Amino acid sequence: MKLLHYSLIAFLLISPIPSYANTLKQQLLKHTSSNNLAVKKDESSRKLWLLSTQEWTRYKSLLNGIRGSISPATISPIEVLGVHARTDQERRKYAELWAMMMREDVERTIAFQRAYDEANIKLFPNESLFNSDALALNQPKVFETGDRVLIFIKMKNCSECVQMIQRLLLEEKVKKLTLDIYFIDTNSKQDNTAIRQWAEKHNIDKSRLKSGKVTLNHDNGNLYKITKQLINKVPLVYTLNKKTITQIQY
Repeated sequence: MKLLHYSLIAFLLISPIPSYANTLKQQLLKHTSSNNLAVKKDESSRKLWLLSTQEWTRYKSLLNGIRGSISPATISPIEVLGVHARTDQERRKYAELWAMMMREDVERTIAFQRAYDEANIKLFPNESLFNSDALALNQPKVFETGDRVLIFIKMKNCSECVQMIQRLLLEEKVKKLTLDIYFIDTNSKQDNTAIRQWAEKHNIDKSRLKSGKVTLNHDNGNLYKITKQLINKVPLVYTLNKKTITQIQY
C-alpha cells in the first residue's frame, strides 16, 4: 500500500498541470493582440483624415472634454479640431480641409446617384419607379414612420421651392425620414454641377446628404408618372410608403 501511495505522488509531481501562470500568459497575449489591432485601426483612421500624429492625439484628447459630451458620435476629427482651433490660421486650415472633403464627397454622391438613375433606366426600361395606380391625391396626411418624402421643385426662379425645402428640412418628423428632392428643370447630362452648387447655396445639410437621408435627383419624368400631366406647378410634396403615394398639402 505504501508503494502505491508513493507512486501516485510521483505521478502527480511529473504530470503536466495547467497553471495559473500559463492562463495569465494566454490572457496577456490575447490582450496584447487586441491592443495591436486597436493601434493599427487607430493609425488607419488617422491617415484617412489626413492628420498628423500630434493632431490625432489632440483630437482624441478633446473628445474627453466637453466636445465629446455634447457632440453627436458622428462628428468628424476635422470638425473637432476646427471648433477648438487655437489660432485663426489653424481654424482656416481645418475649414479648408473640411470644405475640400465635403465637396469631394458630394461629387461622389451625385456621381453615384447619376449611375443609379442610368442603371434603373437600363435594367427596368418599361417599369415606373412609382405605382401610379396606388396614388392617393389631395388627402391630408401626417408624416409617418417608414415614409419616404418626395418633393418636386424647380432649381431656377422658384422661391416657393426653396422655402418648402427649408421648412421640410426643419420638420422634426422629416428629419427621421428620407427626403428625395427632384428637380424638374435640370438635365441629367449637364446639370450635376448646378445641383451641387444649389445645395451649397441653400445650405442643405451635408451630413444628411452624405448619409443618404437627403438625396438630390433629376426628375427624369417621374413627376409625370405620378400626375400624368405634362405641366405641373411646383413645389409638390408626396410620401411614398409601401408603394403607395400620397400627396401632402404642406
